[in-house]
Amino acid sequence: MSRVHWINVDSTVRIEENAESPTFNAMKDFLGDNAEHVTVLYEGKRASMFVHEMGRVIGLPRNRLATEIYFAASRARGIDPVAEFVKKGTTGMKPGDITMSGSAFELPEGWPADTKITNLDPTPNEPPGIHGPAILLEGFE
Repeated sequence: MSRVHWINVDSTVRIEENAESPTFNAMKDFLGDNAEHVTVLYEGKRASMFVHEMGRVIGLPRNRLATEIYFAASRARGIDPVAEFVKKGTTGMKPGDITMSGSAFELPEGWPADTKITNLDPTPNEPPGIHGPAILLEGFE
């Protein structure tokens, strides 16, 4: 059985039973531009979820339910994404993310010397998550 879960930012959900996969335009109407596909674990099974790729950057509200679905696969492997964030304290770059030499980052081999590393996250000291609406596709192959 296939289901489409339309997950709003307030965690309300509209579920379509025995549904066809949503059209690109329907997903764009619900999510806005910049839809991103992520593979998730939902009720112990692999599923697809589409989210707004830049939701956090453009200031969309945190979607608590979609975030929990997104984190389920990591938690099933014994990794708590929030605990990992707490250890690091930021979603931004920190020393050690790229090798440091003196006070300058050493860029990975092959990167142009004038590469600038920018963190687009407007709230790097808040835990990561899904921001904006999400579409969960359950039971699609």
